[in-house]
Amino acid sequence: MIQGYILLGRIYPSQRMTQKGQWVKANAIKHKACKADLKLQYRTQFNYRDYRMFPEKTPLGVFIYMSVNERTHIDDMENKQKMAIDSAQGIVLKDDKYVDFIQVRRDFHPDQDPLCLMLFGLKQEFTSIWLASLSFIEPIRKDLAL
Repeated sequence: MIQGYILLGRIYPSQRMTQKGQWVKANAIKHKACKADLKLQYRTQFNYRDYRMFPEKTPLGVFIYMSVNERTHIDDMENKQKMAIDSAQGIVLKDDKYVDFIQVRRDFHPDQDPLCLMLFGLKQEFTSIWLASLSFIEPIRKDLAL
């Protein structure tokens, strides 16, 4: 099973969330709103494409392509990929501890900032997954004139 998602909008990486149980910092509040938005995008695309949640305890791989419209090295790439995968929990996958392979690429583009994410079961042949990832990402790159 292969699933592809295009997530739009700025991803706000994890921040210290609370102080005495209250959401106090502006970045923490942005993070919480961002996570809710990503979950909505996952759910919308999940339902539209008639995907099914990956079975529990399935070893998973993830390809992520980030196109950023700001200075490329303003955020840690791994924090954004963590946020993207965390937001998929409960919709696409049961638990992200079964993600055993991650490949991430980040490019600069002045007009767009989508994050393209492809998840797949690792029991499938890796070469066919890689080719599928290219066919998934290439039309998006062309649309964005990357």
